[in-house]
Amino acid sequence: MAIDGLTADLRVADVLSRWPVAMRYFMARRMACVGCSMAVFCNLRAVALDYRIPIDQLMAELGDCIAGQFPCEGPIEPAPDGA
Repeated sequence: MAIDGLTADLRVADVLSRWPVAMRYFMARRMACVGCSMAVFCNLRAVALDYRIPIDQLMAELGDCIAGQFPCEGPIEPAPDGA
């Protein structure tokens, strides 16, 4: 689901500040974004690149998590290499 204001150029810290529930997505994906000192500099596009997740997939899943439509409670299987 598209969330108004959620773009790939937003910094992780801004996402977490605006939508605290997004923390669940990063934790379920086993990403180090929550509590990372680079969160104030790193945008979602860089996160997708670093974790080898297609940006469209990351944005869709994150948007769904924020909207309460994505099961972001438990672990999410990582994307296969080369995805």
